Amino acid sequence: MGLIHFPSGHIGANAAWLWIQTMAYNICRGLRQIGVRGSEVMTAATVRRKRIAIPGRITRSGRCSILHLPRNWPWAGMFLRILNAVRVKPLPI
Repeated sequence: MGLIHFPSGHIGANAAWLWIQTMAYNICRGLRQIGVRGSEVMTAATVRRKRIAIPGRITRSGRCSILHLPRNWPWAGMFLRILNAVRVKPLPI
């Protein structure tokens, strides 16, 4: 998760880098658990490739944002399931 740059010799930089890496790890763990079927094993690189790096474009029409995904993208169904699952869950207060 990018800890090759740690430590830098500056305590503030080390704290910021560790905080950013912790947030990235937690986001990857959360995305890994949403929409996983069966015993699918996913590394951080797989999560980035299948769930974060989306080859689409966002357009606006009539005050609505529209996400256009490629027609033959193999993970479109999984991405849409995850998106719907995230939209349904209430925010923690």
